[in-house]
Amino acid sequence: RKDSQQQVKIRGHRVELGEVEAAVAGCPGVKGAVAVVAGEREHLFAVAIPAISEAPIASISERSPVENREAEHTRLTALSNILIKERGLSNDRLFTNEQSDESSSRYHAVIEMLSRNTSNCSTVCRDNALEEAADFYEKILTEAADPSTLYESDRFSPEALFLSRNSSQRIIKDAIATIKAMAETLGRKLKVADFGCRSGRISALLLPEVADTISEYHLLDTSQSMLDMAKTRLDDFSEKVRTAKLTKVVDQDIHARFDVVVSINAIHTMEEPSEAISALGETLAADGRAFIVDPTEFAPSAMVTAAIAQCAFGDGEPSGLLSPEKWIDSLSEKGLRADWVKIDDGLFISLSSRTSPPIDLTLLRSTLEKEVPAYMVPEHLGILPSQPLSRNGKVDKGSVKDWAELYCSFCDASDNYIEPNGEIEKKVSSIWSKFLGGRRVGRYDGFFEYGGDSLSATRMISALSKIGIKASLKELFASGNLADFCKGLSISSPNNSKAITINEELRFEPFDLTEVQRAYTIGRTSGLDLGKVGSYCFFMFETSEYSHDRFASAWKILLERHGALRTLLVKNGEKQQVYRSSDLNLPLAVQNAMDSKDARKIVEQAMSHRSIDLTKSPGFEALSAVYSSGAVVGIGFDNTMVDGVSMSTVLAELAELYENPGADLPGIGLTFRDFVVGHRRDGREVEEAE
Repeated sequence: RKDSQQQVKIRGHRVELGEVEAAVAGCPGVKGAVAVVAGEREHLFAVAIPAISEAPIASISERSPVENREAEHTRLTALSNILIKERGLSNDRLFTNEQSDESSSRYHAVIEMLSRNTSNCSTVCRDNALEEAADFYEKILTEAADPSTLYESDRFSPEALFLSRNSSQRIIKDAIATIKAMAETLGRKLKVADFGCRSGRISALLLPEVADTISEYHLLDTSQSMLDMAKTRLDDFSEKVRTAKLTKVVDQDIHARFDVVVSINAIHTMEEPSEAISALGETLAADGRAFIVDPTEFAPSAMVTAAIAQCAFGDGEPSGLLSPEKWIDSLSEKGLRADWVKIDDGLFISLSSRTSPPIDLTLLRSTLEKEVPAYMVPEHLGILPSQPLSRNGKVDKGSVKDWAELYCSFCDASDNYIEPNGEIEKKVSSIWSKFLGGRRVGRYDGFFEYGGDSLSATRMISALSKIGIKASLKELFASGNLADFCKGLSISSPNNSKAITINEELRFEPFDLTEVQRAYTIGRTSGLDLGKVGSYCFFMFETSEYSHDRFASAWKILLERHGALRTLLVKNGEKQQVYRSSDLNLPLAVQNAMDSKDARKIVEQAMSHRSIDLTKSPGFEALSAVYSSGAVVGIGFDNTMVDGVSMSTVLAELAELYENPGADLPGIGLTFRDFVVGHRRDGREVEEAE
């Protein structure tokens, strides 16, 4: 049986998943459903997609100014000067001074951000706190400290930095007052949740103040590692505290359960903030309230921590920050009515409630039991805030399948446990257990299958290195289970890293594609099911003053500066080669437009469904649609040659060169080709191109 098939066999009965979905979708308050089977015993799961009524658009009742921004910018500049100018941090240094199996190149964007914030002025406000911050960040950036220490720090974690703001004290008091007022209104003890609890620092301030007014306090987060840290922090209240890992499906155990949901400085750290808002709403009881606080901009004091968190774990991406207007629209679209909204110190703060009653899953189950045979009644139900669609518009059951498999992994574990074999497997199993909530780990159990994530994986790899077992995240992602992961591992002392050597004579010789590049090139072909997938994205900008000569001149400098922009596929796409800039034509086009609207239409139509032939052209292009009072400029990249961080770098440098044609940009150091061809780690080749 293939997962994509709609007909499955459950306990000897043939079941059409479409019929199960239709039965669930026919229940009150449900507009759609997804059914899947999971686990070795073919358990039937279903999620209901609620019919949501949009809420009225709220207005901002109060705006307070941003506090201490000038002072924070000054200290960020001082910190940047210490790290970049005094201590010589650069991408060149990070490439050649690695202390772990994972590439320091992941911090490229952090170094770029620090470099942009340096100043020629002498360092000001120099004090012990600034030196301590520089020491802390330098250790992480040079791999002398594990990036997970970022979340453990009492001074530099995202939570600690948030709580150091003056406004945070007002916010904590407001949250406490909200919980107490709700308890008084309802006349009973409450069920409260911290949505996106992270390591529990905020809950540690809330819970002691409201413990007498609550019966349950749930810690909710997308990371099992964070949940473990938070639970440990709140150990004094263990009789009230429970934990649940957030997935895209809101499990029946937390659906419509809470009288008050508090989410402070958390939504923007989640993969899809808009969907996180929907999930938060689905955890609210019918008359519950959500106290939400989230930044609309990164404070300068938090920028270094935020940049490291994004590079190491994908947390806190700037695109996740919603403007106040977008927040208001999102609350309305997700069916959350704002009782009030205010902006304080660059933070969006609201108290919201449901516009539609929650789906009654107990009633839904009893309805199904009356209308369909017993074997068609799902064993477990959940809520999916919105219909999951793939890129081609079809229903994507992946997120539901992941939720179901995670649930089954805990149910089936005792039946499928096989003892780890040998010293290495037993030691690794013991370490895995510490990062998987203390569960027993057998030799055919998978780390991510049982709830591991990128943060816990990074900490786990670090823990293994401390007992002399050298492994990498790449090996962990490639392995299916404990036994696979342990193949080839040994207990030994770590070897010294070797610096990359550069052979200039081979600069323009072909070299191998990386695994990610191979995946992109294979996905572009039509020989596979679901093939012909593009790896192209474009950005569109509008300006009232445009000079194509300055634009082209800036691109000429970038083409000469970045070898990746001069790299083409050769030898039938099996290799890649850096060309001299003189051998290539700049892929810059210009068209005339009638007005701004026409210019946007020209760029969108030309670039929205593009695919660059990388055997003939470099992995970028630009189209300028010029009209009488300005221009719309589209800039496209192919991810095969230019990744997300590199796009940001190129666009930032393009803007700088356009505004200041003689700008002095920082040195490049090692190139992508240098890294792919010459990189060595612990005496083992990561990837060798020649």
